[in-house]
Order: sequence, then structure tokens, then C-alpha cells
Amino acid sequence: GAFGTVDGCWVELDGKESAAWRSDPVRRKMTEASLQALRLQITRSIREARDSGRAVFGRWSLEIEVGPSSPVLQTWVSAPLREGGSIHGTVTLFQRVTPESEDGVSALTHEFARSVSMILENNLLFQRAAEATRAREEMMSILAHDLSNALFSFRLHAQRGLARGGEHA
Repeated sequence: GAFGTVDGCWVELDGKESAAWRSDPVRRKMTEASLQALRLQITRSIREARDSGRAVFGRWSLEIEVGPSSPVLQTWVSAPLREGGSIHGTVTLFQRVTPESEDGVSALTHEFARSVSMILENNLLFQRAAEATRAREEMMSILAHDLSNALFSFRLHAQRGLARGGEHA
């Protein structure tokens, strides 16, 4: 697209992490040690994105770890993911960021995070609706059972009165 290619994505949501990579060469280089080094690099931008509630740029720091195993991991943007009105995680997109492309890349990442947040919010609303539907069905089942018992008792007394005849009928 206009802002270059997203080479990878790292999502952390409520303490769970997941990563996906665009190309096989990068995917093959993502050993547990590589992922740990990457986690150390992006932790600061993830924390800052969570604290500020906005997209944050990150660049590979040689002070933390030797150079990345792939040049596509040198720059990234982290943005917060919201669910139920509060921040529950972040999405980090790995892409080449130049000073000229910072505004566009930030806007792209923010829009991506907003779309993911909308999906999370819709999932939360769907779960609440399903829970409310289950509660309503349970209540209707109880009401139907109680009404059925009352109607059966009334029917029994009516039949008994008709069978006796006279004043009872």
C-alpha cells in the first residue's frame, strides 16, 4: 500500500501474546530466542502505547540486544487495543518506518488497532447478548413450569367439581 508493507504483527491481549509474519524467511528465523529478543525490544513501546492510549514508534536498540535477525524487524509501531472502554492490549506492526512516513504509518497502525478493537468490542457485546438470552430462556422456563403447575391444579379442581355435580359444579 501507500505506507509500505507490514512484515509482521505482534498482539498482546490480557497477558496472552501471538505473532504472525508475512514471509517464510522471517517466519523461519523466529526461534524462541529470537522472539524473546524481540519481546525485550518492543516492551517499551507496548508499555508506552498502553499508558498514553496512542500509537508509539519503536526502533531496534543495540543497547538491549545485538541487531535483529531480519532488517524488517528494525522499526515498528505499537497501538493500544480497547475493549469495553479500557485498554486490554496492544498490536505492534513491524514495517519500515522513515521520518517521512511516520504520520502515515502511525495512522495506518491506529486504524488497524481501532478495527481490531471494534471486533473485540463486538465479541464482548455478543457474549453479553448470549448471556442475557440464556438468562431470559431460563426465566421463561421457570415461569412456564410454575404456570403449568397452577393451571394443572385448577383443571384438577374443576374436573373434580364437575364430576361431583350439584353445588360444586
